[in-house]
Amino acid sequence: MLDLLDLLTHRPHAPRIDHAHDYLTIMRRAFFREFAPEIRLGAGLALFRVFAIPRLSALLARTGRWTHTPTRRLGRTVDLLSVLIADGPDGPHGAAALARMNAAHAPHGLANDDMLYVLTTFVTEPARVIDLYGRRPLRPVEREAACRFWRDVGRRMGIRDIPESFAEMVALARAYEANF
Repeated sequence: MLDLLDLLTHRPHAPRIDHAHDYLTIMRRAFFREFAPEIRLGAGLALFRVFAIPRLSALLARTGRWTHTPTRRLGRTVDLLSVLIADGPDGPHGAAALARMNAAHAPHGLANDDMLYVLTTFVTEPARVIDLYGRRPLRPVEREAACRFWRDVGRRMGIRDIPESFAEMVALARAYEANF
């Protein structure tokens, strides 16, 4: 049986995707082919949401990396995430990107709640941008793929209590923001 995404993208002979296991393939398709500009904008907006949290913005200001060269820092962050998605967290480049992320965060002793919030914004904000400005809204399978991917990344970063669904991630992010 052909995959619905392949039928909709006019590729009837593409291999079938197992949505339960091939979330990285689905993420790559969305990230690099279907919604590249929207996801890049959404990742940037995710970071700006983080800046609105006083505790997190104070930390970012102390490091100076976002205040002195914000455009360069944003580009590097999105590029690092792109490598992680392109190679996957188990590939050599993806593993190196994940190690860089862990090394960048380790000295700051960030609370799990703060890390969890940042992680959820990388799921919810790109989805919000795509739903508002993309040529079509995300499909449920694409939302689930993003959730699975970021849960996997979060676990590898030592983040605990990661929500299982997109709706739970949205609720967590909004509850976190309501406390600030």
